[in-house]
Amino acid sequence: MMMLKGLISSEMGHFIPAVELGTRSWSLCLLSCHNKHKITAEEPEPEPGMSESPQNPVEVICRILATKPWTTEVENQLSSAATNLTTATVTDVLSNAKTSLQAYRFFNWTRTNGFKHDIQTYFKILEILGRGRHLNSARALLFGMPDNGVVWEDCVFNSLIRSYGRAGVMQQSIVIFKKMKELGVPPTVLTYNNLFTVLLKRGRTNMTKKYYTSMVSEGVLPDVYTYNILIRGFCLSSKVDVALGFFQDMRKMECSPDIVTYNTLLDGLCKNGRVQDAYKFWRGMSKTSPDLVPSVVTYSTMIRGFCKKDRVDEALKFLNEMVSRGVSPNEVTYNTIIQALCDANKLEETHKIIQKMILGNFKPDICTYNILMSAQCNAGNLEEAAQIFYKMTELGVCANSATYSVMIRSLCSRGEFDKAVELLDDLLQKGILLEAGSCVPIVAAYNPMFAHLCRHGKSEKAEKLFRQLLKQGIQDPSTFKTLILGHCKEGTPEAGFELLNIMLWRNFSPDIDTYNALMQSFLQKGQPANARNTLDRMLERGHLPTASTFHILIDSLFRNGRVQAASRIMKTMLEKDVRQDIDISTKVLIALICQGLVGEAFERIELLYEKGYLPDMDKLFNDLCQKHKYPAAQRLLDFVLQKDCYLDSAYYNTVLDGLCVSGKAMEAFSLFYRMTEKGRKPDLRCYEMLVISLQEEGKLKEAEFVSRRLKSIDGGGETRVMR
Repeated sequence: MMMLKGLISSEMGHFIPAVELGTRSWSLCLLSCHNKHKITAEEPEPEPGMSESPQNPVEVICRILATKPWTTEVENQLSSAATNLTTATVTDVLSNAKTSLQAYRFFNWTRTNGFKHDIQTYFKILEILGRGRHLNSARALLFGMPDNGVVWEDCVFNSLIRSYGRAGVMQQSIVIFKKMKELGVPPTVLTYNNLFTVLLKRGRTNMTKKYYTSMVSEGVLPDVYTYNILIRGFCLSSKVDVALGFFQDMRKMECSPDIVTYNTLLDGLCKNGRVQDAYKFWRGMSKTSPDLVPSVVTYSTMIRGFCKKDRVDEALKFLNEMVSRGVSPNEVTYNTIIQALCDANKLEETHKIIQKMILGNFKPDICTYNILMSAQCNAGNLEEAAQIFYKMTELGVCANSATYSVMIRSLCSRGEFDKAVELLDDLLQKGILLEAGSCVPIVAAYNPMFAHLCRHGKSEKAEKLFRQLLKQGIQDPSTFKTLILGHCKEGTPEAGFELLNIMLWRNFSPDIDTYNALMQSFLQKGQPANARNTLDRMLERGHLPTASTFHILIDSLFRNGRVQAASRIMKTMLEKDVRQDIDISTKVLIALICQGLVGEAFERIELLYEKGYLPDMDKLFNDLCQKHKYPAAQRLLDFVLQKDCYLDSAYYNTVLDGLCVSGKAMEAFSLFYRMTEKGRKPDLRCYEMLVISLQEEGKLKEAEFVSRRLKSIDGGGETRVMR
């Protein structure tokens, strides 16, 4: 990180008292008071039911379950270890089993070996199976409880309702709820609370209201948790007025709201932009619920609401009131205020807040540093931002992806790409983007870096960064294009094609430039087959390359010996009304015929004719005759005669001679007959050769027919034929 350190002036290398700081160096005030955190390793608490003694039955049983697959040997070992089982022991084993399947097998084994399960062990295994998504097994166990002498209670149904909800199968949660009532198990307030949670998670507000009405009509009294679930769910669905209606119902039902109720409603109002209503509600809280003390969450919610409306002065008043009432601000409170002040470019006020933080023994988190760095970068003070970044890492605060993105984007905006690449290398080496629970980075911050790397032959490094972003759920079509074009420029279209497939899999639509670049790069590398695969993807998405790209691709496939592939593309071009290159098309037709694919060749000739084209007939006939492909040439002449196309009579003579010489007198006669029907006459020499060939093959009637035609041409003279 030496290049980054170069941004920091030597005068800033020591700490300065806060009173001496100017506006530009207020961030050092915070840094100078930050102490390194000492991390102490705590002894892990033993898991429930475990003890240090190796003879503990729970530990012994769990070891047997964990070390071997389920076999008869395991069952024999369990029979020896699991003697005199109690409900507590079975519950602890189920809790400590490594997998839900191990727990399930143990549960079934105990049941078949004389242990009588009760509601407690059934509830435990249902919870375990639900977390493991083994919902069919859990359902079977639930409905089989009476057969094993265990009476249903609401808690087991509640468990399955929750499990289906967590798995996203809301309809089955409703089925279990209805089945519970059919089986005579009355739903309790806990049942309804679980059902409401599942429904509201899926945004089913109307259905929730219906079940709420049923709940009240059945005499099940909602509790404060019920109303908190309802209020939160309706606020998340932006139905704050309905949530306020539930708040009024609480009063009618003589259910006292708690601080969670107020916090939820305040948050809902603020997130829907109704900060003034939230303020009135806040003031009413002290009157209607004087025993409730606003918490740090309450104040932070109001402060965030005012900050989002750019009412920073009112947010600061709430902060002062909060402190005066003895409620200590937390990271969220301070970071919200600092962010708002920085956005408003009120750096002096930010300085004062930082001093309050220090006096309050507040230890800033990474979010605080990111806000300060971003503010300095936006103000053009990159050196100050670099100072914060460097000192932050020196003090043991781990930078996250947002930290790096702020610095990288700012360095790129100033054209200092070398320093930005240095930071990027550090980011990739540490794997910060892949850390679990890390903040979601903004891909736009890295776009200048992607462009720079791809311009300078470093597309592989750019792709490494992008793939780490993809694993965090980042999706950006423009970045895909940048990387693909970069790979094509560097002669690695295979990597670009892989990215293209990822784009398509994620349902993005690459543009025509992306496809064309890939095809041209493959063709330049002499890989027409891969270019053809790219074309297939392109056509599937409704794009068409330029005619010249088609021509280059067909020619490359032809030169590579992939004649049928070239023929299929030729067909696609014709079907899509793309302009033909007659020279290339003719070469493909000749190659098809020479490879014995005469039928396919003539299908293409027919299609060419339908679209207003004809192959180069001179070249086609010359090549066919030189290669002695007279049957194909005959078929081509038939096509010419059928379509009334003009063709030099010399080609007719050549084909007739060739058929006769190759022992195909009847094919020659067939051609001759059609020629005469169309008024085409071969040379006299062709008549004589055809008569001789027919006589040699014993086709005397046909020979006589040709002889009569010859006499009519000679004016009745003697026919010169062999007898």
